[in-house]
This record gives sequence, C-alpha cells and structure tokens, in this order.
Amino acid sequence: MHRRYQLACASGLAAVVCVETRRRSALSDPLPAEYSAASALEWRYSFSRDAVASACPSANLTPLELDDESRACAAARDRTIVHALASGLLRLAGFSQYDRQALLDAPEMHLLSTPMWRALLGEGACGGRALDVGAGCGSITERIAPLFEAIHATEVSEWLAWRLRARGIPTAVAHDPADAHALASAGLPTCGYDAVFALNVLDRVPDVDAFLAALSSLLAPGGRLVEAAGEACIALERSGLRVLRLVRAPYLSQGLSLLGTANRPFVLDDAVFVCKRAERGEREDG
Repeated sequence: MHRRYQLACASGLAAVVCVETRRRSALSDPLPAEYSAASALEWRYSFSRDAVASACPSANLTPLELDDESRACAAARDRTIVHALASGLLRLAGFSQYDRQALLDAPEMHLLSTPMWRALLGEGACGGRALDVGAGCGSITERIAPLFEAIHATEVSEWLAWRLRARGIPTAVAHDPADAHALASAGLPTCGYDAVFALNVLDRVPDVDAFLAALSSLLAPGGRLVEAAGEACIALERSGLRVLRLVRAPYLSQGLSLLGTANRPFVLDDAVFVCKRAERGEREDG
C-alpha cells in the first residue's frame, strides 16, 4: 500500500517514489525558490526533463500545468469525524478497506482533470472504448469518460463494482484484468480497447510483468496503456511497452478533518506514463 503524505509537508518529496525503499528517481527536483509553500501543488507538475530523457528517450516530456479544476479538487472539503467513526465501525464489522470506500463513497480521489487527460493523451488517442482497471469509486474514471465513446471498469470488490455501476460505469469484478470470463459475465468486451488505464495499482500486484502483459492483451492495435505509478518505466520497457509520454502529477486523496483543522488532502507524487505495445523493430532497437 502506498504511503500517503500531507500536502503541506510534501514540497521536498521526489516526483517518483519507490514506496518500499523510498528511493528517489531522476524526476526529483527540490522546491525552487520561486515557489512558495502555497504554490507547492503547482510545483508538483514540474520535473527535470534532461534527467529523465535518458531513461525514456522516445517519450514526450512536456509537463502538464495545474488547472482550475485540479486546484478546486485540492481545496475540496475534508471528510469529517463522522466518516472516520463510520469507517471504524464498518472495519469492526469485517468490511475490507475497498468495501468501506465503496459504502462511504469516500475518500474522493483526483489525478488529472478532463482537459489535462485530453492534453496528455492527444486527440488521436481519444474516442473509441476505454477500460479503467482498479477504478475505485469512479471519481477519476468520470473525468476520463468524456474523452471516449464508452468506458468500462474492473474492481476486486463487489461493493466497489456496485458503486461504479451506480455512477453509470459498467464494471466487472475481476482480480485478473484479462479474465475473459469475468469481463464477459459483466457484459464487457474481452479485448479490443483503444485505451486501458491502470492508475496506482502496480503497488498491489504480486507479479508486475504478468500484470502488464495482461493489460497489453486487452489493447486494440495501436491502443494506449496509461499507467500512474511510482517507479514503472523499467517494468514497462521490460514488458515490451514503448513509453510515448511521461508527466509528473499529484495523486490527491480527500483529507480527514477531526477537529476543524484546515483542508490538507493526502498527496502522492505520481509519474503518469502513456505507452503502446512496441513493434518488433522497436524492441530490437531498445
């Protein structure tokens, strides 16, 4: 499970953090003097492109810019002590973390706004059919959905699948994203997706290479795999995926206010990768 950090204390964190060892990667930059603590969120979209270029030489490394929608999500109202108590009671009753998240429809998550997703993917990669693997309660999925003609999801929890369906997102309960039986049973296509999203799920996967291979098998020819993670570039390249675009972005989770404290969302520094399956010649060149 990812460690979570308070936004107010996060200015010195790396853009990409290996959660087990907390090693810094080439995306790390100290908070520049021109950024104040109040603008630390804006800084979280910046990184040293020269340092990253050697790891992903073919990738577009143009940073994203913080927009009003993402700024508003960072300033959203915290959960209250009532939520904390309700979550505690559900835990005592035997509900898992994922089930509690679904039943309480919280915490709210945010990675990129819809315009930022469009800028990241490019117009040519939008449209068609998309799958969000491990979609949670669907708050991030809803921001991706306007860019595609159809969007589907998978989750490991029956309660989270219920929550996603309540949001109008057809969802399969599947531990293996390429489980054709689970996808078909939920009325979802078993392959041929124009985009597959797997956002902050690699840290929960026992076999990353097998997981990435399963995701790749879901793609239509020319389709895009979008990963958000701590350190994933090596695993992606090893799995026969070519990184087309790489940006830094903060993964925001609604904070918890117990005694009327100021809004402090939890934040995790993410690297977001847009990939495609490498052709035979590209693999040999790499």
